[in-house]
Amino acid sequence: MDNKDRQKIYIACCGCVFLSLLTIIVAAVLLFGWDAKLSQLADFDLNSISNNSISDEAKQNNIQRESDIRQIALAMELAYDDDAKYPASVGVPTKIASSQTTHLETIPKDPAGGSYLWKDNTDNPQNYCVAAELEGTSGYFICNQDGCGQDVKECE
Repeated sequence: MDNKDRQKIYIACCGCVFLSLLTIIVAAVLLFGWDAKLSQLADFDLNSISNNSISDEAKQNNIQRESDIRQIALAMELAYDDDAKYPASVGVPTKIASSQTTHLETIPKDPAGGSYLWKDNTDNPQNYCVAAELEGTSGYFICNQDGCGQDVKECE
């Protein structure tokens, strides 16, 4: 077998793995109704954090913050799917878990050493709110039970 044959087999295998993963994702969306949640959580608004007046490092930090907050929100939604309520916490929890499993073992840390904001939801576990203050702007990136974004209703 020459190198061209090996390359063809490798490319074919990679295609099969990709199609298998895509099939699993589509099945999860269909079975668990995650389409709306995933589309909300995966819709990065890079325009909102691409302000030219802030440094490249600040932009990268803001992109990481948005990704972190969305990761926390996705874990909260998965926990809600398990228990019909969000995990309750006074401050930023150390992990996100339901009665069935741990959805996020470690809460991400702010890339610049700050901390993320969490609204106490111990009185009402049907709601949650987690936010990150964006560097170089006067805004926050927020996720709550209604979705994610800078235009999401603020944590009350």
